[in-house]
Amino acid sequence: MTLASLIDPSTPVLVAVSGGADSVALLYMLISGGYHCVAAHCNFHLRGEEADRDEAFVRDLCHRLGVELLVAHFDTKAYAAEHHQSIEMAARELRYNWFASILDERQIPVVAVAHHADDAAETTILNMTRGTGLRGLTGMKPKTGRVVRPMLTLSRMDIENYCRANGLTYVNDSSNASDDFARNKIRHHVIPALKGLNPSLLATMRANSEHLQGVYAIFRSLVDDFVKANVRREPSGNIAIDAEALRRQVSAEPFLFEILTPKGFSPRQVADMARCVEERQSGRIFLAAENRIVVDRSAVILTPPPSVQDTQAVSVIGASGGEAHAPAHVVVTVRDVSAGFAPSRDPKVLHLDADSVTFPLTLRRWRKGDAFRPLGMKGEKKLSDFFVDRKMSIPQKEAATVLVSANGRIACIVGMRMDDRCKVSGATRRVVEVRLL
Repeated sequence: MTLASLIDPSTPVLVAVSGGADSVALLYMLISGGYHCVAAHCNFHLRGEEADRDEAFVRDLCHRLGVELLVAHFDTKAYAAEHHQSIEMAARELRYNWFASILDERQIPVVAVAHHADDAAETTILNMTRGTGLRGLTGMKPKTGRVVRPMLTLSRMDIENYCRANGLTYVNDSSNASDDFARNKIRHHVIPALKGLNPSLLATMRANSEHLQGVYAIFRSLVDDFVKANVRREPSGNIAIDAEALRRQVSAEPFLFEILTPKGFSPRQVADMARCVEERQSGRIFLAAENRIVVDRSAVILTPPPSVQDTQAVSVIGASGGEAHAPAHVVVTVRDVSAGFAPSRDPKVLHLDADSVTFPLTLRRWRKGDAFRPLGMKGEKKLSDFFVDRKMSIPQKEAATVLVSANGRIACIVGMRMDDRCKVSGATRRVVEVRLL
């Protein structure tokens, strides 16, 4: 892509300037090309006096070039600890969030960053070690959203030669010499070894990335079509992925990888999920930080982690009637029907004889060992067996709510079935209406 196709020459551009050779060269190139630049510098306060030295250098550079400079100071270590992130990830998040806020406030279309061919190669290898799948192997792109990378075709050596030829000074980050970071190990040891096998490594990797970007675009369109046809949001808010549709694919794993790794699941977990689907294993549960997967008979179900609260109590109004709402999206109403009663045909509504229960009533999640006498039966049945007969999924079971009489008897499973001893008869004078919203 040409520079003009990345950055409109008629609009301002935000330029990320750290003070290193790459960002100094980028700023100088854009100014020389006639672009109106606004510089942005981040002080992450990770390298003591050296970080302050970098900031002072960038301030002096922008003053000499007549470029407006914006500076942000971050307590990166505190942010990383608060968000349970690595220092590297925290710094990246702080940096790009700040850039986005500037673009919005100043109405600047893009931010230019100084990633180059060496950075792109290092990122691809790093992604390979982390198991980021096909998406990670596509490498850096010249433009991602509002971030542009005009120097991806240039090597680190090209940039340093450019700085020497134009008399540009810059600062060096001493942390780049350390092998404490994975990226530095790749830079110092892996890349040189690979260049020994292929002196044109950077050009080869760039060509591979461009090829894989095209391949990934094709695959992603297949995933998008699959999602439209086979992924549905259930009334409960859970997301269900059709298991049979997954089994019709050459492999379920690539589709699950694309859908579920952004939700926090690891590649190993996704591989296990795919094996469960293909071998028709049911009942396996996989946990991520903020999500859960349940592999069921007919679907792979994405849910929030289950609530630790299993009891939601509500006292139902007595003989005077009225209604009470429970947190579980249930409305319980008691009313006099001595003048006549017309039962609802809504399957989510159950009517009980109010004289067959003992007040106050309690709404709660079902528990292991719960039993009741299903309408039409003479003997009791465990709720767990009742759920199996109905072929309910684990999330459906977990969401099941029961209305319990003060004497401990389960009067009904809300929205499903009442206890036979609580059914409405011709002698009923008051009903308890239990409505699942």
